[in-house]
Amino acid sequence: MKKSIILLLLLFCSYFYGAAQYTPNFSVPGRGLVQPTTPQPHCKGVDNNNDPSLCPLYNVSGMNWTLTGTATNPFWMDTEASTFINERSYAHTTADGKFETMRTQGDICVTSPVINIASAGTVNINLAVARTGTGTYSGTKDYVQFKYILDGNVVNSAVKVGGPGSTASQTWSVSGSSLQVFACMSQDYFNEHYQLTTFNVSGGTPQTCAQVATATQQMTWTGAVSTDWNNACNWSPNGIPTATNIVQINDVANDPVIMSGTTAIAKEIYVQTNLTVNSGGTLNVNVTA
Repeated sequence: MKKSIILLLLLFCSYFYGAAQYTPNFSVPGRGLVQPTTPQPHCKGVDNNNDPSLCPLYNVSGMNWTLTGTATNPFWMDTEASTFINERSYAHTTADGKFETMRTQGDICVTSPVINIASAGTVNINLAVARTGTGTYSGTKDYVQFKYILDGNVVNSAVKVGGPGSTASQTWSVSGSSLQVFACMSQDYFNEHYQLTTFNVSGGTPQTCAQVATATQQMTWTGAVSTDWNNACNWSPNGIPTATNIVQINDVANDPVIMSGTTAIAKEIYVQTNLTVNSGGTLNVNVTA
């Protein structure tokens, strides 16, 4: 009798609340590219390659989303004069649980992990932003782009957003095997803010990979799901290198990044492309292991 009641409750919850959904966790403030308390150098990364993960104040540790950027001049954190104090760009979570960007001058994107939707049937993608602040709307560099990648195919919708109080939203219904979702924002003027107000996928589960590699296997970087060294899905065989693994890093689309707070280890490393160690990250190579 007791088992029957539990089963009925589970069916009830499944029917009325639906399958699990993915939503970025913005509950911890100061995640993303954080506005510094004092002016900082321009933050464009090595060789001016516009990689926000190379910025010293980039921090998405412990979150279920990442931050990506393709801006021409994404981070106006200038050392020139104190008059720039209110003109520094940022893209981060706020104290009241929102994600907000300011004067990014190019796409700054909240990016979901790869979500497995193979068993979820048709899922809904819901995205929305609101424009706040009092900055001047340019109409050319002020825009929002919503995008998803479904089974390797890219679909996007670029929308303009007008003056303060304007909003933009997008809904898609999709089915397939793997899904990744992006909400990208750009502003060109001081005191312009976009707040991401809706970001969810109605079903599916973020892709995770169990440790498959043994302690002595050579491991090859694939960058299959992101640039994060510490993601087991980015290695073949799947796993995270240890002090006894030889590591091969080939030239692929997602070059590896050792994030702030990550201690990466390997026995030997052979690199054919860029390997980035963020401020606060560590790489230890133990050739004697």
